[in-house]
Amino acid sequence: MLLARIGKIASTAAIAFCLLTASLLRAEDDAVASDRLLPPGVLLHIRISNVEDLKERLPKTAFGKIYQDESMAQLRAKIEEGFEKASEEAGRELGFPLQDLLDLPQGEFSLSMIQPAGRPLAGAVIMDIGDQKETLDKALTKLEEAIKANGAEKKSETIDDVEVTIFEMAKPGSDSEKNTFCYFAQDGRFVGASDMAVLQDILSRWEGDSDDVLAEQEIYSYIREKCATRSSDDPSVIEYYFDPMGLVMAALNSSEELSTQALMVSAYLPTVGLDKFKAIGGNLDLAEGDFDVHSKSLMYVEQPTSGLLRAFEFPATDLSPPAWVAASSPAYTAMNWDAAGAYNAIVEMVDTIAGQPGMAAQNVSKFATQLGFHPKDDLIDHLEGPIVMLGTANPRGQQMAQKFLFALKVKDAKAIEETLSAILQKAGGNVTQRDFEGVTIHDISSPNDEVSPAVAVAKDYLWISTHADLLEGALRPSDEPLSDSANFKKIAKLMPSNCSMVSYSDLRAQLKPTYDMLKSGRLDGITEGQFDFSIFPDFEKIEKYFTSSGSYTIPDEKGVFSEGFMLGAE
Repeated sequence: MLLARIGKIASTAAIAFCLLTASLLRAEDDAVASDRLLPPGVLLHIRISNVEDLKERLPKTAFGKIYQDESMAQLRAKIEEGFEKASEEAGRELGFPLQDLLDLPQGEFSLSMIQPAGRPLAGAVIMDIGDQKETLDKALTKLEEAIKANGAEKKSETIDDVEVTIFEMAKPGSDSEKNTFCYFAQDGRFVGASDMAVLQDILSRWEGDSDDVLAEQEIYSYIREKCATRSSDDPSVIEYYFDPMGLVMAALNSSEELSTQALMVSAYLPTVGLDKFKAIGGNLDLAEGDFDVHSKSLMYVEQPTSGLLRAFEFPATDLSPPAWVAASSPAYTAMNWDAAGAYNAIVEMVDTIAGQPGMAAQNVSKFATQLGFHPKDDLIDHLEGPIVMLGTANPRGQQMAQKFLFALKVKDAKAIEETLSAILQKAGGNVTQRDFEGVTIHDISSPNDEVSPAVAVAKDYLWISTHADLLEGALRPSDEPLSDSANFKKIAKLMPSNCSMVSYSDLRAQLKPTYDMLKSGRLDGITEGQFDFSIFPDFEKIEKYFTSSGSYTIPDEKGVFSEGFMLGAE
């Protein structure tokens, strides 16, 4: 119901979004940034800083280079043939070439959802526009025809000497209310919105000298500054900002039918701690410096956290790969989770909601009698915090294309072994034991032939694997640990010494098995046989474009900060 309501609210904004490809005049170099035109109350803001710059950078990325590689000639010809056919059909419908429309966007483009104080949620699009006025007029004429076909009425108003075109349509289920889509073009810019008042807000800030704008809002400005991948006056290719709780509440408050739910949600947000989750935002850059892809993001959470958010606390620590992680591992992920803190937070939250202190702990104790072990006393309290995950492709898999191994660092291996025995006893004959390299491995039978689950306790870790051979590989002594590999070191030097989470991928090793499966036809079911993947070149011809990637997450005074990067090909 909630998703449907959000969809209805955003329907007219979606029309504005489609105008990304409908532009007018090339923007001036000193155009005011969209975040200095938008009023406070923005709940979603997605910005491409310069569409032409994005087009220039894409071919410089790994995937852009792969597409241009001579080995891709057959595949490229098939893709371009399909695009040409689709373009011809679209051109006949539009009345002018589709490529003309695709070539129109210039400079900045932004899409926003806004709810100024005391007003309904509205959508807005702001874009710098090109110099093809004739093509734009054709596109707008086509748009007008489509809107009028749905019963819309057209009118125009003048605001501060700017002509605004307005379309009003009957709102479904209402005899009096109307949906609105309006737009204007001014100073080489196109602006569209689903609320006339939003256009007035933007026009009143047109000179860029107002401080009552999105750019000056504390949370937004902190995220944008923290996540800059370049200098403040040289924005990233893509920027985004999202207030999820605000958008949910705006959607609920937009309808009388959902007013009761809105009151309930607003009442429970402080209890579960989500009222402190203010926003998430970040930047994405392409083909900049040494990076093929470079991203930064920040989840803005008021401190101290409470309720449900306390269950997701990851204190920073040294997450360097343990010696048993081999250099051949295609993917490595590690995190330091405060499991005991998470348990306590959930228990307290349940007690608060139920209004019965101690109730959750009592229920857990009763459940523990049935389980044969106590989740907190016998398991959680013996976990140290670090969790390692390894992943690799499953060449034989049809339904499960990946293998995974989880290793949880433990404080007391003997205590964990006792807990594991209690758990496995419940499985009875479905579990068998064997010795491997001096370690007892518990193999768990599965009705799915593609998985062979196995668990063990060794090297101060509790091991859980979807495939026994992956567990065996980790237990077997390695000639070279991942921490000593040259590829990992290139990524590791970009990370702080202590992190909450880290990840590393050798893209060549990680992608090759899946790529080969795709080329062999084993994954043709993805497209129901409509595409011939055998025309893909051999992986060896394009592997030079794949390097290493990584990311890390650390606590921030305002929440949680993450940075990710994929190195450019040498």
